[in-house]
Amino acid sequence: MKAAKLISALIFASCVLAVTFGCATRAIRVPLDPYASPSLNHINISQVAVLPFVIPEYLEFREGGEKISIDLTNTFIAELQQARLFGLTDSKRIKDTLDNSFSSAKDWIYKGTQTDAAAVGRAVGADAVVFGVIKRYLSGTLVDSEVELELKLIFVSSNSTLWIVREDMLGKGGKQYLNEEPTTPSPEELSRLAIAGSVDTIKRIHQKGGPIKVSHVSTRKIWGYSALSAGVTSLAAGVYFFETANIAYVKYKSSDNDYDVAKYRSEVQNDDQMWMILGTVGLASLGTGIYLILTDHTSKVADEHSDHPKFCFMPTATPSGPGVVTMLRF
Repeated sequence: MKAAKLISALIFASCVLAVTFGCATRAIRVPLDPYASPSLNHINISQVAVLPFVIPEYLEFREGGEKISIDLTNTFIAELQQARLFGLTDSKRIKDTLDNSFSSAKDWIYKGTQTDAAAVGRAVGADAVVFGVIKRYLSGTLVDSEVELELKLIFVSSNSTLWIVREDMLGKGGKQYLNEEPTTPSPEELSRLAIAGSVDTIKRIHQKGGPIKVSHVSTRKIWGYSALSAGVTSLAAGVYFFETANIAYVKYKSSDNDYDVAKYRSEVQNDDQMWMILGTVGLASLGTGIYLILTDHTSKVADEHSDHPKFCFMPTATPSGPGVVTMLRF
């Protein structure tokens, strides 16, 4: 009876965990490798101008498009100042230069280019300029929200690109409790995470003095594989206790004295409880791990950013039996 209650409690707990993992809102960082020039370590950069982020065309007709650029730029400057990688040119001086070069700083936000960025950097006396572009800024309800940034460090004397850092943050909608309204992380929240991630990548590039790689294994996938490992281990232990329970049961049936009967009956009961508990935990862990891995979106979206076709294997059923086919995915 105690074992049955414990198993029921474990099943309930695993279901609660699965609902929590699957329904809560999530901010997902898509792993994108940055570019860094091999000559970065040999170039002296002491003064950098950060220009207002250029926004995509569809934000030009949206109220608050200019504010989005200003907010993201200010957040990025604040994060970059804390990193203390180089001196930053005064923002007012940059604004005055943009007002002279364009009809207004607002016009830059809509039409700025990399060539213009290098010219502005030379005008303010900076060694390099950060040219930032907001690639995507999408809000959603239950489906998706997304913020994608592309940041380039341009060496003004040669108009060459020293590094390119891309951050793509996805917001997956859901609700943690059944009585809640479904929500998704806002673009503002995703923007803060994207800025923090980009500055962290920039720090790593400058600490190494050249190209780096980013991790392509998401936290969700790490938890998924960890749950799979725990599930396999628990199931293996459960199978062991199942076998020992069967052996003890055979000995219990063939016992011819009270001492052996009591001894093997106790072993059967204990081993039965262990294999049922470990088996239940193992199955719950396997289910959770498989669910986390299958619902991880980072690999799927990272593939969308790749220009190269990929091979994939898919199960198939034929008149002669089940099999596996190879398909080319674009």
